[in-house]
Amino acid sequence: MTIGQLRAAGAGYRAPYIRQTAALVAQGFPLGSLYDIDYKDAKACLRTLPGVGAKVADCVLLYAFSKKNAFPVDRWIKKILREFYGFVPKSDAAAAAFAEEKFGAYAGIAQQYLFHYARMHMAE
Repeated sequence: MTIGQLRAAGAGYRAPYIRQTAALVAQGFPLGSLYDIDYKDAKACLRTLPGVGAKVADCVLLYAFSKKNAFPVDRWIKKILREFYGFVPKSDAAAAAFAEEKFGAYAGIAQQYLFHYARMHMAE
């Protein structure tokens, strides 16, 4: 697909990143190996791809690679940590560290339940 087609499909500013990443995967980027390496190494590997930050890497690892300890952090999660747990994260990494300590190997599963609850019951 062209960047224009990706934008027309709703990718917006992400279109060039999607195209570049697709090319890297087609050239042999080792996506399949992410199943076999630990979470932190898999996250670091994904973060080498264009436009992939911590949240996107965690989403991919949680949803596509069954890394149940991946904890995507966004404004909703920060709000939840503050309102439900009294924890005010100074960074996304601090929020993820709190979740790792609080929820352990299933932090990502906890994130999904917390996020869903917040979207259904908390005001923006």
